[in-house]
Amino acid sequence: IEGNGEVRALASQFNAFVRMRQGFYAAGDRLQAEVRVQDSEGRPLAVDGTARILRMVVRDGKIVGEEVFKQPLKTDAQGRAEITWPAAQ
Repeated sequence: IEGNGEVRALASQFNAFVRMRQGFYAAGDRLQAEVRVQDSEGRPLAVDGTARILRMVVRDGKIVGEEVFKQPLKTDAQGRAEITWPAAQ
C-alpha cells in the first residue's frame, strides 16, 4: 500500500496580527491598532474574544506584562477589528 499527503502540525487554530496606526504616542494620546485574524490556511476568520493591552516592565530582574486595558473584541467577516485605548503613561 502506498500513499502520500500532507500533515500540518499547528500550535493554534488561528493567528492574530496587530498593527499600530503610528509608531510613537505620548501620555494622554488615544492609541489605535488594527487586529487581523486568520485561520491556519491564511483565510480571514470572524472571532469573538478579549483584547488585553499589556505594558512590559522589568520586575525583580524579569520582564513581566502589566495589564493596562481590556475590552471585548469581535472581528468582522474579513477577520478585521480596530481597538482604541488611552495612553496612561
